[in-house]
Amino acid sequence: MFVEGGWGLPYFRLFCADSTVKLGARCLAVDRVFINSGYDRLGLEPGTTVEGLPNGGKYHTAQYFIIPRGAPASDRLTVLDCAILASVISDRARDYSSLSYMCCWYATMFFLCAHRICSDRKIAPPIQDKKLKSTGKWGKFTLIDYHTGRLKLPNGASFEDTKQSFERSMTRRQVPPAQIASILATLGADKSHAETETEAWIMGPDPISVVIELFNARRCQLMLSMKADIARAVAVRTRAAREIAEAKAEAVEAKAEAVEAKAEAEEKVARANEEAAQAKREAEELRALLAQLRVERGDPAPV
Repeated sequence: MFVEGGWGLPYFRLFCADSTVKLGARCLAVDRVFINSGYDRLGLEPGTTVEGLPNGGKYHTAQYFIIPRGAPASDRLTVLDCAILASVISDRARDYSSLSYMCCWYATMFFLCAHRICSDRKIAPPIQDKKLKSTGKWGKFTLIDYHTGRLKLPNGASFEDTKQSFERSMTRRQVPPAQIASILATLGADKSHAETETEAWIMGPDPISVVIELFNARRCQLMLSMKADIARAVAVRTRAAREIAEAKAEAVEAKAEAVEAKAEAEEKVARANEEAAQAKREAEELRALLAQLRVERGDPAPV
């Protein structure tokens, strides 16, 4: 899955990868979901062919839908929604297998669930189908119903015929017998695993609803957790703002006290200076009186 762009994602496309698989059969495998957030960017036109598969193949549009321009931002599928959906699908199908939980199933389930979510929010137009008759198969296996996401596996003689077809193809290509046996054993084990009671949901009539229910529950839980985190963050911020305001008030008060103390000190210094000056003047006057008294008495001048 490739995601490009911003928070609200208006454009969804499901691409099928036309590539040569290792078993020698050329087939279409829908194994990529491209999500673009712009309407007018290069390469968004339906039917676009994208180069660049590792083995020289190409991506061709299989299904796509476009969320209308006028859809409310609050209803659009967000990056967070995509992450939750991908996580739910991954958790519901943890173990990769060649017949059930493979890339084709994952990409298709993600795409169809994304469309269901948008449909529930009343913002999704019908899915535009292209090349659906060619997709959903691996060799002779019809793996996925691309309208419901339901896993489809061949049963009985059909499955045995498919295994024999693969065996003949690999033998012609001179694949080592041990590798052939391993591949065939894996196919059989995967088929048995997909048919177990705990995994049968992907073969049921509406596997999308199973995923959507889990998505809604996890999204609700995450939103509640995020709201609680936000509330805690707001409380911390409010408390910090209050403490900062109190600290500022204390600083202002301390500054005022310092200014007052400085004024008092300056006043005391001024008063002390004034008293010293007064004492100096009085001493000079006393010396002058003593000198005059000596003159009047005819006392000799002090040595």
